Amino acid sequence: RPIFWSRKCEIISMKILKGGHLKLILSQDSSVFEAIKWRHGTSKQIPKLIDIAFCLNINYWKDKRTFQMEIKDIRPYSKTVKISKNNRTYSCQINDNNKISIKNERNQIVSFNFDGTQLESSDVNIIESNYIDSLKNDVRVALGLLP
Repeated sequence: RPIFWSRKCEIISMKILKGGHLKLILSQDSSVFEAIKWRHGTSKQIPKLIDIAFCLNINYWKDKRTFQMEIKDIRPYSKTVKISKNNRTYSCQINDNNKISIKNERNQIVSFNFDGTQLESSDVNIIESNYIDSLKNDVRVALGLLP
């Protein structure tokens, strides 16, 4: 089964079920959906905004068939996402002006517009344009802007 992920899901409601399973009602943009995390336990704190990795299942319960997200992992939502590419680590985020910023390990920053077509600013002498184009694409995926 394929594993999907989604960023910045808001927890609308949360219930611990028998066996330590966690049932969540989540909201993202205008969508609301039900999710379950098997064997989650009862002592783990979960923030209001989360990122999730999940599979899609059909739930059969009391003669009802419904779609259900089976959560594989949960992490607190963070505006900044770290990615690794070619043994380098980058921090990336969308700023308040809807510009995407990438910061390398030397604290040099490259910023570009939402669709990645226009460079806004750069602290880096961009020589490897194919690498930067690939990095921009990876960052947009990591930020949940591309599938």
